[in-house]
Amino acid sequence: MNREQELFAFLCLTSVKGIGPASIKKIISITHLASQAWKNIDKVLKNLTSKSIELSQSHKAKIQNLAEQKIQLIKKSNVKYIFLTDDIYPKLLKEISTPPPILFYQGDINLLSYSKIALVGSRKASTYGLKMAQEIASNLSANGICVVSGLALGIDAAAHKAALLHKGKTIAVLGCGVNINYPYQNSKLQKDIANNGLILSEYLPNTTPEPQNFPSRNRIISGLCSGVVVVEAPKKSGALITAKYALEYGREIFAVPGTTKMYSFEGCNRLIQEGAYLVQQTEDILETLSLQINFPQNKKENYTIEHLSENEKNIYYLLQNKNKLHIEDLSQSLNLSIAEISGLLIQMEIKGIIQRLAGMYFCLK
Repeated sequence: MNREQELFAFLCLTSVKGIGPASIKKIISITHLASQAWKNIDKVLKNLTSKSIELSQSHKAKIQNLAEQKIQLIKKSNVKYIFLTDDIYPKLLKEISTPPPILFYQGDINLLSYSKIALVGSRKASTYGLKMAQEIASNLSANGICVVSGLALGIDAAAHKAALLHKGKTIAVLGCGVNINYPYQNSKLQKDIANNGLILSEYLPNTTPEPQNFPSRNRIISGLCSGVVVVEAPKKSGALITAKYALEYGREIFAVPGTTKMYSFEGCNRLIQEGAYLVQQTEDILETLSLQINFPQNKKENYTIEHLSENEKNIYYLLQNKNKLHIEDLSQSLNLSIAEISGLLIQMEIKGIIQRLAGMYFCLK
């Protein structure tokens, strides 16, 4: 197979009005090669529509000229690509109804063969949400699982960073060309992922981020993974679109709960009401998906009272006098917001000082 000829044919097919990812999947299942489909495009169109539709020679010429221009752009951008027909193309993504015919990438394409779980959530995340994203991503990384997200601000960025920090693997799926830095605040993170992970997009190089691109991007995030974890999401959130796709594709959906006072978790709480798995710790995800649990053990003796911050010490003393306390009781006792107390509790849990119980209760280890 001549890859440039296949690229040319795929680009031609995607430029024909009425032929989208679903149609191309159907076409390729029959012809096996995009070049074969383009060679017989009039017959292909007739089979798709049951009508005698022919492209004029001038229209074909315009499509082919445009495809040649796109190829030159791809070459100049030094961006790599894989086809729907390639063996490396992820099997789970190939199963969805609208798999991208071409995936452009920067980084290690072999990450597509890893077990993958998506972490998504609010751009305007709380301290608690960010800490949960970091904790889950680091623990998934410790188990050799690739963390997938969308490189947005907030939860996405926290998940990517935590995976890289713990020498794990991460994939960022973009709603623009892989050579476009977006959002600009994550430019360094995007570079780090390109060097140590994988950047993916269905969009040509130089494609700017447009609002309509991101729901399509979210279907790829869901399609790549065996499970989607919504870490923090209000009632209206792009993360819920990702969860909707996950439901459509038969993926497992997980959500981190928040209290009724945490409005940024209303979407998560609704997902749990509708049947999503409640996540209090990473084991909840791994056990549901029957994946191996192999977390690095934090040794409590490495941390003494002297090593704790003032607020952490106050939490320690409160728990020392009780068998367990609810997060809201700790919040009220210390006059701290739920978000503030959540961040402190996660840090103490990571240090091995406390442990989380069912129902958002905590106790000393």
